[in-house]
Formats: sequence, C-alpha cells, structure tokens
Amino acid sequence: MPRNGKARAALSEIPSRRLPAAPGVLASSRGGGLICAVNLAWDPAELPGHTSVLLTSGPLDDEGRLPRDTAAWLRA
Repeated sequence: MPRNGKARAALSEIPSRRLPAAPGVLASSRGGGLICAVNLAWDPAELPGHTSVLLTSGPLDDEGRLPRDTAAWLRA
C-alpha cells in the first residue's frame, strides 16, 4: 500500500453528496470542505459557492466561469 494509503482509505469512506449547480454541471462535496465541479454543458457555467479555487483542468473564462469540458476543485 502506498505511503498515504491510510489517508486514501479514510477519504474513500467519506460519502460524497451532490450539490446544487448550474444546468449541465455536476458538483459534489466530500468531507474536509472539498468540492469538485465538472461542466458537461456547452456554455460556460457559474461555479458552485466556494471560498477559493484550488485547481482546474483548464483556465476559467474572463468572468471566472467554468468552460465546457472543464473540471474545478474548490474549497468550500
């Protein structure tokens, strides 16, 4: 098992819950204040409520929206 195996096991035991989000956006939260949002819609979408953006799979648009086919990991 990798060095961080205990942390991974603990995270996998925490259930995720679906969050309200713009149409075409899948958003969920899993303990520790982590939110993941993925935009599957054609148009850019507003991010779910959060305090900071931790990582994105591509740049947000000029208005801070999530472009299509892009994921963001946020701090709740």
